[in-house]
Amino acid sequence: MVLGALVCGSAATTFACPTVPDPAAAPPPPSRKPRIIVEVVDYLTGKPLPGVTVQITHDQTCTRDAGCTPTHRHRAGMLAMAKKTDARGRATFAVPDLDYGFHVSGPVPSGYLDYSSTYQLGAQACHELVREVPRRGREPTRRTIASLVPATMLTVTTPDQAIAIAEAVGEIQTWRASHPGITPTARGGGSAWQVVWAVGDRTKRQVHVNAFDGSASVSGRWTD
Repeated sequence: MVLGALVCGSAATTFACPTVPDPAAAPPPPSRKPRIIVEVVDYLTGKPLPGVTVQITHDQTCTRDAGCTPTHRHRAGMLAMAKKTDARGRATFAVPDLDYGFHVSGPVPSGYLDYSSTYQLGAQACHELVREVPRRGREPTRRTIASLVPATMLTVTTPDQAIAIAEAVGEIQTWRASHPGITPTARGGGSAWQVVWAVGDRTKRQVHVNAFDGSASVSGRWTD
């Protein structure tokens, strides 16, 4: 079984998803004790990424009056832990229970974007950024695959590119025809751009540009 091997496309770009290994095909050795395994891999290839720091934090219950307390009582050293991934891209934590969240902290390897589970990959989406691997029977192991996104997946990397894409949006072309002389500016970068037309400090139109697939949509309209 493989993941990927599909073709994603939009008006902005066409992208072929490569085939990546099925994580269930290479399970870690079994264990009778609770553990959390976070595997950090390349989003496109599934290649394991060693030397990446993974942090886990125990779940908490929060109230306005009492603040936040762990959902289970454990000594302080078990409430938050950090490890680097090994040669197989795995960070393995011995834990008292499985009620933990995780985060891949920086610095990430060169050539990758900072970790996020919410990147909008648009037409370049091949699979989820975070994938839970099904447990084997009653084994007390929670195994998660966390992907780092290569910076090469960004297709819009400069303000000029973002502005050109935003200016091609039909609604913006119609609006600009009756509002000449307003110069757009591009803000943001990384995974998304906001292209803004403003008069003084008053924004008139705003376009969101997805830096992965180059798709764009009007995200703000203000009356004249």
